[in-house]
Amino acid sequence: MPESVGIFYDVISIIESKLFPKAIGCHSIFSVGEQKTGHRLSDRLEFHFLELGKVDPNKPIGGMSQIERLAMYLRYADDENYKDSIQEICGSEEGIIMAENLYRTVTKEEREAAWRNIA
Repeated sequence: MPESVGIFYDVISIIESKLFPKAIGCHSIFSVGEQKTGHRLSDRLEFHFLELGKVDPNKPIGGMSQIERLAMYLRYADDENYKDSIQEICGSEEGIIMAENLYRTVTKEEREAAWRNIA
């Protein structure tokens, strides 16, 4: 197999509920390895899972990691009950501010259609 220098293959799955045990946390990273030895097939192939169902909306925003804030935003951006928390997150994360600006230009129907296509 030819070696491609500098190319990484990441698969990112955003899951609305919970997939893995709670101990894993909301963001998990898996790699491909040989079963007996654990030798990694490649250091350039990873599978990321972001489980939105594991986000604790009652946890203070300041105590959340960056990935927890992203998950909180993705899960509750359209929920009026969490409007203040979402505004606080948007005030602290440049990448989320950009996502927020884009998110607000897309209609609710377009977002729902996109989620149906993903599921």
